[in-house]
Amino acid sequence: MGWGVVDMLVSVITVSYNAGRFLEDNILSVKGQDYSNIEHIVIDGGSTDSTVDILKRYKDVKWVSEPDKGVTDAFNKGICMASGEILCFQNSDDVFYSQDAVTKAVGFMKENPDAGVIFGDYATMDEDCRIKYLSKGEGKQVRFFDLMCSETAIPLPSAFVRRFALDAVGSVLDDRLDFAPDWELWIRIGVKFPLIYVPGRFGSARKYDGEVRSTLRCAFENPAKRRLVLDRIFEDPGLSSEIKALKRHAYAGTYRNEALRLFSIGHRKKAVKSMLNAIRLYPLYILDSSTRSIFLGPIGVFKLMDILKKIKKCLSKKRTRPMKVECVNWWKKIK
Repeated sequence: MGWGVVDMLVSVITVSYNAGRFLEDNILSVKGQDYSNIEHIVIDGGSTDSTVDILKRYKDVKWVSEPDKGVTDAFNKGICMASGEILCFQNSDDVFYSQDAVTKAVGFMKENPDAGVIFGDYATMDEDCRIKYLSKGEGKQVRFFDLMCSETAIPLPSAFVRRFALDAVGSVLDDRLDFAPDWELWIRIGVKFPLIYVPGRFGSARKYDGEVRSTLRCAFENPAKRRLVLDRIFEDPGLSSEIKALKRHAYAGTYRNEALRLFSIGHRKKAVKSMLNAIRLYPLYILDSSTRSIFLGPIGVFKLMDILKKIKKCLSKKRTRPMKVECVNWWKKIK
């Protein structure tokens, strides 16, 4: 890439609570980066599992373990402790996708000096670091207006934030927003600075049964917290006319997001109710493909489709060789 010596300090902030089974992978994926100027900060909420014992083994990790008010409060503590010009936020079950992830990200930061946030592609993996999904170029289509309307997302473990952008919008996150702190961050920064997709896969996030993101509470709380963010954004008298025009669409998007979350965990009747709220605010959602899925699902159409998909999957397995299961655990080789 030819961006010269990489020298900016990068602060990686990891938030943790009773996640000792994953935390060491997170630490090793930071420790194993080929970029030397990194400080790793772990904010633990007073875990009662093996977390503190793990943290004590790594002298170069800055950490605190004490009760907090939740994820947002933990992020705020990390921001206050961080000294980096660039910040990266991770959950304790996230890892960097490759050994050169930070080196690449810093290079792109230097090539895009006005960017408030740069982000790349990502992987999702199971509890054993086996890849379940690889995004590829999806971020090219991410626009701030789509993000504000909850129709797209920026993957937290693949995003890097400029300190100057964070300071410009107020570095303290709203501690009422425990289920949507990253979305608040992207929106606050995106109102004033470019959010730029760059080619490259930087982070990996775990997806497994029992994680917070797959709970009924999160399905309601995350969209509700997004509406609190929108309340504050649209109260700003200096807001541009372009963003003001998005108001109904933006609130409708939170209900659509709620409906999709509910639908994905099997609460179809609740999903229909949320989708109706979305359509009431933004009637064009009646044409959305997700609307058809949610409305037709309860009457059995999608049960039939699920059966047909399973049949097709079984038949395809007989015709093709099984795919090799890749793992994102490169740090184990250099441990």
